[in-house]
Amino acid sequence: MIYVSREIEANSAGHPKLSRSQIWNGLVMKADNALPFVPGMAKCDVHAALEKLRGLGISGGRGAPEDCALRKVKDMGWFADFSGNRVELVVRPLNSGWRYCASRDAGIKGLAGVMVRSLDIEKDLSIWTDVLGAHVSDWAGDAAYLRFDDAHHRIVLFPASRPGILSVEYDVEDLNLLMRNYYVLRDLQIPVLHGPGRRPTSEQLFLTFSGPTDVLFGFVAAGTTGNAERRRPRQFPAGPAGLCGWGSECKIAEFNNHARRRQSHERSERESLT
Repeated sequence: MIYVSREIEANSAGHPKLSRSQIWNGLVMKADNALPFVPGMAKCDVHAALEKLRGLGISGGRGAPEDCALRKVKDMGWFADFSGNRVELVVRPLNSGWRYCASRDAGIKGLAGVMVRSLDIEKDLSIWTDVLGAHVSDWAGDAAYLRFDDAHHRIVLFPASRPGILSVEYDVEDLNLLMRNYYVLRDLQIPVLHGPGRRPTSEQLFLTFSGPTDVLFGFVAAGTTGNAERRRPRQFPAGPAGLCGWGSECKIAEFNNHARRRQSHERSERESLT
């Protein structure tokens, strides 16, 4: 085992005077969650990430100025994971002070997370955890919920037979807005494929519906924050049983197929032991 230590002078000239208890509390805060103490990604970090990915045999590249202008970012890089999904790393994406409001106010506060199809969970997971700094919050079958900040998850790697984005989810203000959107979707005859329900992993209220392509869309509200880093990742069942604590009907093929594959695998393992 390797031990590393560093000594930093406290209460040096030109800095605020701190008591012993204040210094200790700061160290505890950093141990619990180091993210607020870590600077955001800069250009050199994109280059370093791409270099680490090349060490894994993954090729990538830097975005041209016109690519950055199109995405309204200062800098960017891209790569394809082991499943063939294109992932883009961006620096300083533009934020707006204006509330988002389309033709109908759906109460959207921002992007909540993305579910990504994965052909090989373990290999793709090594990219997100070893290179990009994500942490596993929970498992549902072999699906991995990954966090970067106080949210329970931002990315979900979901077992699938082909690559691509499975679902894009947007955060809405509360349960009232989520249920209002549910009735609007129903009146517009847009198929609701899962929910309304509550996820046992994140405690999020959710509603998933079909889009114009094979990418699904969803609204989420509430959910736990800030406690996943203080416990070990939990294991939930594969398929709908581990994805909704209310037992809502699920019409998403990937979710149901995942459950059947997992059950078949577990049955084979039991038979091999008898």
